Amino acid sequence: MLTVNEAGHGPRIAALGPLRAWAGGFALHPGSPEQRAVLAMLALRAGRPVALGDLVDGVWGAEAPADASGAVRACALRIRRTLALGRTARECRASGSLFLHLVGDGYVLEIDPERVDALVFERLIIRAARMQWRSAGESGELLDRALALWSGTALTGVVGPFAAAERLRLERLRLSAIELAVLPSAELLEPTR
Repeated sequence: MLTVNEAGHGPRIAALGPLRAWAGGFALHPGSPEQRAVLAMLALRAGRPVALGDLVDGVWGAEAPADASGAVRACALRIRRTLALGRTARECRASGSLFLHLVGDGYVLEIDPERVDALVFERLIIRAARMQWRSAGESGELLDRALALWSGTALTGVVGPFAAAERLRLERLRLSAIELAVLPSAELLEPTR
């Protein structure tokens, strides 16, 4: 059901710094802090449904207002309209470019994981770690590519418990990647016994 065509069109989301989004070659305004939180949760779960209750918890946690479900639905509608670039839902469905879908009691953002920088980062560091001892040079290149994706603190401008937890998790992965990148050099400097 992936709606991104072979040419690689479709939304692109940057989360490794301030949350940014692009669609159809245009930079998009990610919206209010709550809308950014919903977009971040959906993007970091690319192609997988996120339940409405999980979205509410991710945005507000225990501090959720009484109308939180309605607020998340409104955020999802604004995200859908933003990604549609002014086209109607019918026009988007006809062209295969309706990216945000209602699924059960939640939503799924149909986006190629290769178009979400945080997911690309994770994939690159996993590949680099697997090949660290076989090909340190190739592993180093993958780590360099992964670390180059960062442009500041992850999920800057995104509120809520989900963003706080993801920010911490991604920062730990970044530090692990840095450590992995310097590991071969550090080993070369150790004296042999």
